[in-house]
This record gives sequence, structure tokens and C-alpha cells, in this order.
Amino acid sequence: MKYLKFGIILLLMGSCLTTMASTSHTPDSLLPFALKDKKQNIIAIRNTIKQINKKIDIAERTRETKVKTELQLQLSDLYLSIKEFDLALISANNAAIAAQEDGDDYHRMTALTQMGICYYHHNYKTEALESFLQSFELSKQLKDTKQIAFLINEIGRIQLELGNYADAMEYAQQALNFFVDESNLEGQGTSLMLLGSIHTKLGNLKLAEDYLNKSIFILKRINNPNLEGMANLYMGELKISQNKNDEALEILSNAASLLSKKDAEKGNLAIVLRHYAVALAASGRLKEAETMARNSLLTLGKSYNITELAKSWLTLADIHFDQNKITESQNAYNRSLEYAKEGELKDQMRKAYYGLANVSEQQNQRAKAFEYLKEYTKLNDSILGLNQLSRVNNLETQLASLKKNRELEVKQLQVQQRDLQVVKLRNRITILIAILLILATVIYYAYRLNRHKREANSRLLEQNSEIEAQSDELLRQNRLVEKRNKDITNSIEYAERIQKAIVPIIPTLDGLLNTFVVYLPKDIVSGDFYWFKQRGDLLYFAVADCTGHGVPGAFMSIVGNFGLNKIVSEDLVTEPAKILTSLHSLFIKTLIRRDRYDIFDGMDIGLCVLNLTTLELQFAGANIPLCLVRSSEQEEPSVYHLLEESLKHKMYMLKPNKQAVGADSNFKPFDNHTLQLLPRDTLYLYSDGFPDQFGGGKFKKYRTQELRRKLLNFQQRTMHSQSEILLKEFYRWKGNCDQVDDVTVLGVRISKSYSV
Repeated sequence: MKYLKFGIILLLMGSCLTTMASTSHTPDSLLPFALKDKKQNIIAIRNTIKQINKKIDIAERTRETKVKTELQLQLSDLYLSIKEFDLALISANNAAIAAQEDGDDYHRMTALTQMGICYYHHNYKTEALESFLQSFELSKQLKDTKQIAFLINEIGRIQLELGNYADAMEYAQQALNFFVDESNLEGQGTSLMLLGSIHTKLGNLKLAEDYLNKSIFILKRINNPNLEGMANLYMGELKISQNKNDEALEILSNAASLLSKKDAEKGNLAIVLRHYAVALAASGRLKEAETMARNSLLTLGKSYNITELAKSWLTLADIHFDQNKITESQNAYNRSLEYAKEGELKDQMRKAYYGLANVSEQQNQRAKAFEYLKEYTKLNDSILGLNQLSRVNNLETQLASLKKNRELEVKQLQVQQRDLQVVKLRNRITILIAILLILATVIYYAYRLNRHKREANSRLLEQNSEIEAQSDELLRQNRLVEKRNKDITNSIEYAERIQKAIVPIIPTLDGLLNTFVVYLPKDIVSGDFYWFKQRGDLLYFAVADCTGHGVPGAFMSIVGNFGLNKIVSEDLVTEPAKILTSLHSLFIKTLIRRDRYDIFDGMDIGLCVLNLTTLELQFAGANIPLCLVRSSEQEEPSVYHLLEESLKHKMYMLKPNKQAVGADSNFKPFDNHTLQLLPRDTLYLYSDGFPDQFGGGKFKKYRTQELRRKLLNFQQRTMHSQSEILLKEFYRWKGNCDQVDDVTVLGVRISKSYSV
């Protein structure tokens, strides 16, 4: 009867799991009401997402930056609720950028927290940690204690999962000091819980018990069952480390009872089950321990909680090993190692390697066991090496010293307060005499000032009429200037709508090509443009950069866009070099030059024509090259210039002509390059806006070589992911600097399943 309460909780949970398993493949008409409600809720959320997207479009048109930021955060929340983490990350990132531009620290803090949650669910723990730390600094400035309490738990958990015990302890101590100063009991309880967990991992069990007892006392006092349940979980883990298994089972039962009061997440219940399994195994009750470990995995199901999946599989593997089920143990260790590597969990990787070494020893595979032990030793030194332990001990010593200094400061403050009371009494008498003298002086000077004021008022009345007349004239001129500014702005915004209307829709060639476009105008309208056209089996695409940016560049981009369409659609020219030559002639005829005043310096362009049947590519360029990235295992192209190479890929360049379209008086016909493409080849065209951007902290250019190296290094990513990485890299580099030019980057990848 000792653990009856915990048994009832497990029985109810098992019943729920059985119900879910039995209804997972039934028709909609036979689904339980809860599941129907869930589907209806998802439909309602998606309808809300559509409405918010419409509101965002309106906010963009009306330039309501703050409204747009709030809507992007709402959108990120909704995507998180239906576990669409990519879209949630994009929305949160957009909100963070808008909030930073608007100087809105509160919404930027919220957006960074959302980004950290999305990164964590994608198992990008380093990026999640970076986002959480930035949000934490803002939350301290804003003194948002609720946000700080949440971030402490998340950052501490990531630091522990990464095996950075010293960093986790340093952060926890800093957080504890902050919460003590703020008199925030919830934050103090969370920080003490984190310190207790760290010392349990390091084997400082007595110190860990002190921290956890203080944490439980504080959290019980403020009546927070969820956090108190988590603190009891850590205490149960500590008791297992002390070989006090009966106490551990009782504490874990209490943790389960507390967590059940707060609609606990499946991950928390899975942690209880896993610790319960470890305690049962340590007591020799291996069959019951195996059941608990399997229930823990069943509770997680298809979960995104990589950390708990790695730990639960490791627990099951240890139990199988104690049961002498060597094959099952080996499989479970491998599953745990797989999840630990995915989640960068050093401690779990270390334990999995140690378990696999023991399994290999049992299988008489000593060479394999030796390799596993080498990996175990390497990770063990990384996590529990002398430097880590020395730093942890120094931090703990600093914390004790800080407490003593605080007590001494309190005593000194009390003595100073008594001395101040005596000084205050003396000062009051002195101040009273001084006030009487000052009052007499003020009365005298007030009389004199009043007399001068009456004289000045008479002069001011005479000047007021003249000032009013001048003010009316200035007001009239201001209204005239405002009207002209409004007319100019309206005209530019209309030009922006025209330019957006002629931007081509990228052809959808599913199974053939994957594409992305990064398009960032410097001003409202842009001198850059990208162009797509498909005629039969031929796909035309280009990136162009007209002279300047803003309104002049936008006019030239419209002329260039319509020129390309005319030459391809009406004149039926298919060879890129001839298309550019015809476009040059069109510019010369259209933009008449008078005297020596040139109205157009030319247009840089890279133009490709791809045969979708044979994968033969033709290219011609005016100052814009074509970059080709191909696997190192595949044959080199016939005509190329090698730019960069990595372990798996090489980047080649097809050189353009060093002349602009429509500008060079010494014009020569353009060169036409022909190249046979292969599946998995990736093509890039870009204007000079990205490499010419100043920033990076030292106010220098990004450089073309750096952009090419970036494109080469992320070839394993999808084209959509490449686009997101380039956007993030551009805004990271730009920082607070102004954008210097229009930015356009176009990427086209041949599908690996493409067959000629």
C-alpha cells in the first residue's frame, strides 16, 4: 500500500495509452470526442492563421510596424500550438527583426524566446541557447521576472544536456543572486533546483541534497505544484545515487501526484516513470523495472523530446543488461546513442558508449569494446575533467564567499543606519535655519523679478503680432511641403506595386527543380530584378542589376523585364548571348542619348536557358557570373573555372563578358557558354548587393569570396533552408548598418531523382 497513490496514477495513464492505441486507425465517425475536438481545433487554428496573414499584409501596406510585430508573434504562437516549428521560427524571426528596427525590447525578448523554443524542438541546441541567452539579457533589463524564471529552466536544461556543468553552475549562481535581489521566491526555488541537479551529476551528493531541500521548501511555500513536482523528481534521482531506493520510490510517488495536479506534459510523466524504473532496478526488481521503462517510452510515443527518449532507452538498456538479455541491451544502447547524438547529449552518449563496451565484452568482441571505451573516456574527460571540476569547485567557493560578504554588508549597513539617524537630526536643525534664510532671499528677488516681468510683458505683447504673422506664413509653407512629400511618396509606392506586379511567378516544376530567391530592395522600389520564363522544354531564368537603386533603377528594371519578355516571346530568340545582344540594341534605341549626358550607365545580368528534357544549359553574362556547385564524385564540367572546393563538393564559375548591357560604347557580341548538367547540380546567380554590404562589427564589406564559401558549405541543406540561412547571415552581418544596395540571390537545384 506504500505506493498506492503512484500505482493509481500509472493505471490511469496506462488506460489512456490503451485507448489512444485502439482508436488510432479508426474512421473519423468512430473517433472519440476528444480526438474530434482536437481535429476541429486544428482547423480553427488554421483559419485564424489565414486571418492573421491578411492583417499582416494590411499592416505592411500601412507601415504599422508595431502591429505587424504583434501579429507575427501571434502567428508564431499558433504554429507552435500545431507543432509546425519551421513556420513558427520564420514568424518569430520576422517579429524579432521588426522589433529590433522599432527599438521594441519587450517584443524582441518574446520573439527570441519563441525562436529558442523552435530551435530546441529542431535539436539545434546551440542556436536555442544563443536565442534564450539574448532573451534573458533583455528580460533582466525589463525586470520581467516571469520570463526570467522560464528562461532559467530552459537554459539550465540545455547546458546540462550539452554536458557544460561549469557553465550551467555559473549561470545558475548568477540567476540565484538576481532572484535574491528581486525577492522572487519562484526564481530562487528554480535556481536552487538547477544547482542541486548539477551537483548530483558531479557526485557532490550532500551539497546537492541541501540545495534540493531548500528548493522544495520554497516551492511548497509559494504553492507551485508543477515546479515542486520537478524538484521532487531531482530529489528522487539523488536518492537513487545514494542507493536509498525505498526513499527514492516514495519521493517519486509524491512527484507524480504533484505533477498530475497541473495537466503535466507527457515528458514529465515519462521522467517519473524512468526514475521509478531505475529505483526498482537498483532494488533488484528487474521485471517491474522493465515494465516501468517501457511505459516511459510508450508515454513519450512519437515525441520531439529527444533528451528523454535517449535517457529512457538508456535505462531500458541497463535493465536488459542486468537481465542478461545481451541482444536486447545492445539494441537499446544503440537507440539511446542515436538520440543522444541527434540531441548533442554528451552525458547520455558517454553512458551509452560505456554500456556498449560492456555488451561487446560479454560478446567477446574485445576490439569493439576497446573502441567504445575510447569514446567513453574522451567524453568523460570532456564532462568530468579536472578543468571542469576545478571550475565548479571555484564557483561553489565564490558562492559561499558571496553569502558571507552579504551578511557582513547587512551588519555594516545597520551600524551605518544608526549613525545616519544622529547625523540626520543635526542636519534637520541646520537645514531649517538655511531654509529661513533662503526664504527671505527668495521673497526679495521675487519682488524684483515681478517688476521686471511686468515690463517685459509689455514688450512681448508688441512682438506677438509680428511673430503671429510670420508663423502663419511658415505654416502655409509647411503645408505645401507636406503635400508635395505626400504626392512623391504616393507615386513611389504606386511604382512599387507596379514593380511587384511584373515580378514573375517561379514555375512549379516538382520533381525536376528546386529553387529559392532572396530579394531585398534597398528602398521602396529596386534596381535589381529576377526573371523566369518557360516556353516548351526551355526554362529561361536571370538575375539583373540596373544602374543605381530606388526609383531610377526601378524604371530601368521595368524596361529590362519587358525587353526580355519581348525578345523571348515575340522574337523567339533562344540563345542567351543573342538575347543579351538584342537587349543591348533595345536599350540603345529606347534610351536616346543627347549631347554627352548619359541617362543610363547600363545593366549587369546573368542569363541561363535550361533544356528541361536534356539538361543542357546555355549561359551568357554581362558582369554577372554563373556559379555551379557539383559533387566531387561526379565528372567535372567541360568549360569551367574552379573557384572553391570542400570535402564533398566543388564550385565552378562560368565567366561573363566584362561589359554592361546598353552602356559600353565599345560593344562586343556576348559569349555563349554550353554546359551539360547532372542531377544534384546547383546553380547560383547573384547581384553585387550581398557581397558589397558593410557590417560585421568592423564596418567592412562581406566580400564575394565569403558568399561563395557560404553557398558551398551548406549544400546538404534544402533550397528553402538555404534561403533562410542567407537571410539570417545577411541581417547578422548588416547589424545596425544601413543596407547599401539592392540584394538578389537566385538558386536552382536539379533534383537528384531527375532522369534525362
